Amino acid sequence: MDIRDRSFDFSAQTVHFCQTLTATSGALPQLAASLLQAACALGLQVEEAHGSAKTDFIAQMQAAAKSARATHYWLRLIEQTKLSDPLLLEPLQDEAQQLAAILSSIVKTAKRNEG
Repeated sequence: MDIRDRSFDFSAQTVHFCQTLTATSGALPQLAASLLQAACALGLQVEEAHGSAKTDFIAQMQAAAKSARATHYWLRLIEQTKLSDPLLLEPLQDEAQQLAAILSSIVKTAKRNEG
C-alpha cells in the first residue's frame, strides 16, 4: 500500500472513530472536530503532493507530517482524558506515529535528491 492509500485509509478510520467518539463518550464536539481536521488534512496534503513540482511536493509532505503529529496529539489527549477505550485508540495512535515518521523520511529523501 502506498502512502496515498495509507493516509487516505487513516483519514477514513479517523472519521469512523470520531463518529463513535461523539456518539458514545459525550466528548466535546470541538475535540472530535480538531482530531478530524488534522487527520483529514494529512490525507489531503499527501494527495495534493503527488503530481506537484518538487518544491510543492516537499512543502505538502512537510505539512502532512505536521498534521500527523497534530493527529497524534489529539489522540493522546483523548486517551489521557479517558474519553475512549484504549483498544480503539492504540491502533490509531500507532498509525499516526508511523505516518509522521514515514512522511518525515519522504521529506528528507526528497530534499536530499533536490537540486
